[in-house]
Amino acid sequence: MELVVTLRNTNSIDKILSYADGVILGSKFTTGFDYSIQDIAGIYEYCKKHNCKVYVAIDDFIAEEELMDLNVYLEFLSSLNVDGIYFHDFAVYDASLAFNMKDKLIYDLVKMDSEIRDNEKIEYKIIK
Repeated sequence: MELVVTLRNTNSIDKILSYADGVILGSKFTTGFDYSIQDIAGIYEYCKKHNCKVYVAIDDFIAEEELMDLNVYLEFLSSLNVDGIYFHDFAVYDASLAFNMKDKLIYDLVKMDSEIRDNEKIEYKIIK
């Protein structure tokens, strides 16, 4: 089992790295986060020096006009070689194929469940 913790701010990074196996970072595509690409690169390097895995969350729904930005962001994450990407919008899945990142994807069903109305039905598919 791995203990993976969401890094809400960098003030707690040393404490988290003392017990966690990995961290989850957010970005402009993550509700409630605003880590820039430069922030993520710095946090990634710091975590890797401490043998900690780095995951990134992309939990917003991606609008068509955001697809270019998403591609730039995924290319950046690919260059870092992050350990995984939590997502729930299949636009992320489709875009990740261009960067051979399918094996990095982790479908975040919990986030999706919290946004679905009780009276709606959805067919869930697991991606391997």
